[in-house]
Amino acid sequence: MNILHICAGWQKWNGAANIARMIMDEQRREGHEVSSATWAKVRELRAVDEVWIHCGWLPCLWWAAVVCFLTQRRRGAECAERILKWMPEACYDPVRLKYHGWKKWLAGPIERWCLRRCDRIVATCEAEKGWIEKYLGKRCPVVEVTDIKRFFDFSRVDGLTQRRRGAECAEMFSRVEHVERVEGRGFDSRVERVDRVEDGGSIGRVERVEKGVVHLLYLGRRHPLKGVGYLEEAVRQLNSNLVNPVNPVQNSSTRSTCSTRLNKENSSLHVSTRSTRLKIVSSAFGEELEKVWDWCDVLVLPTLSDNFGLVIAEALERGKRVITTDGAPAWGEELTGLTGFTGLYSGYGGRLVYLKGYRDGTDEERVELLKKAIDMLKHDGNMV
Repeated sequence: MNILHICAGWQKWNGAANIARMIMDEQRREGHEVSSATWAKVRELRAVDEVWIHCGWLPCLWWAAVVCFLTQRRRGAECAERILKWMPEACYDPVRLKYHGWKKWLAGPIERWCLRRCDRIVATCEAEKGWIEKYLGKRCPVVEVTDIKRFFDFSRVDGLTQRRRGAECAEMFSRVEHVERVEGRGFDSRVERVDRVEDGGSIGRVERVEKGVVHLLYLGRRHPLKGVGYLEEAVRQLNSNLVNPVNPVQNSSTRSTCSTRLNKENSSLHVSTRSTRLKIVSSAFGEELEKVWDWCDVLVLPTLSDNFGLVIAEALERGKRVITTDGAPAWGEELTGLTGFTGLYSGYGGRLVYLKGYRDGTDEERVELLKKAIDMLKHDGNMV
C-alpha cells in the first residue's frame, strides 16, 4: 500500500510530526511504501492509497482533505478508492477551544467540513475520542483510538539514576535554592533569577550532580496552556517553606527546646529538607538534550491541555519520575489512588504521578496539587 502523511511542519520540536514519524516507521516495517509532505501536490494525493493528516486548523491540511474528497469521487479500475485518516492531536479539547476561540468560530466550519468527509479519525485516547465526537456531532465519522505508547519501552531504568541512588542521597540541603529559566537551543542564554542563584545556566552547570537536591525539568515551550507559571510558583513556595538550620547554642536545655520547636514546625508544615531546583528548557537537541536528561530527576508537565505528551513517554523510557496532570488524559488510564494524597494517582510502577482535578481547578488549587506531588516525591526513600 502507498501511504502519504501530511503535516504542517516536520521540525524536531513538533510533537504531531514526531508521532507521524513513528507511525510511518511502523508502516515501513510492515512493507508499505510511505512518504510525507506539507503542501502535497494533486498528483501526489491522487497516486496514493491512503492519506494521513496530522493535527489541525491549518490551510495545508484542508487542501489535502478537499483534494482527497474530490478525487475520491472518481471510480474505475485506474483509480482505487482512497482512505483518508485525520489525527487531530487534541485540537478539539474544550479547554483549547475556549482559549483559541477565534479558531473555533473562524476556522471551525472549514475544519468540520473536512473532518466529516474522512473515512476515519484517529484519537490517542478515549478522552480525545469523546472531544471529537462532541465537536462533530451526529455526522461524525468513525473515531478509532490508536495506542501511541506501543512505540516506547517503559521497562528500562536509567543507569545514571541507579548510580545516584544510595548513601549520597542521605545528605540533604536545607537552603532556599533557585529556579532557572533557559531558552534557546543551548543553556548559556538568558537566565531568570529567583531567590538566589549561585551560578549561571551553562552546560557545565547541567553536568553537575548535587547531593540532596531534587532536580525538576520542564521541557517544552512556554505557553499559557502548558501551566509553567503554576510550576514556578509551586517551586518558589516549597523552597520558601524550607526551615533554616538552628544556630548552635551553649545551653543544652535551650538547644533541646529549639530542636523540639523545630520538629513540631516541620511536622505541621510537612516541610522537606531537600531543596528543589527547576530548569525550564524550551528546546534542546542531541548532546545538549542528553545532558538535560542526565541533570533531571523528575520531569514535570503541568499542562492544562496536551495532545499525547511525547515528553512523558521519553522520560518514562529513560527511567525518570514524571509528574503530570489530567490535562494530558492519554496518561490517565490504569492508575491507582495514593493513600493520604487527595487528587494524586500513581502508575507505571510508581514512576508517574498524575494530578486529577488540576485541569478544572482554580489557580491556587493547581499550585497546591503540584506542591503536594513534588513534596511527596522528595520524601520518597527511593527518590534520587
